[in-house]
Amino acid sequence: SKELIKEAILDNDFMKNLEISQIQEIVDCMYPVEYGKDSCIIKEGDVGSLVYVME
Repeated sequence: SKELIKEAILDNDFMKNLEISQIQEIVDCMYPVEYGKDSCIIKEGDVGSLVYVME
């Protein structure tokens, strides 16, 4: 949910100092995606360009 995403951002040391309008823009761009139990979402050391919030 959007509230879960917002709470995750506010709990993140890197993102929690953003302006509330910036946080809202990020939340508005995010959407749920489901992965299978044993799926590899991101590997340690890989360069990433996405933000993941896990429930």
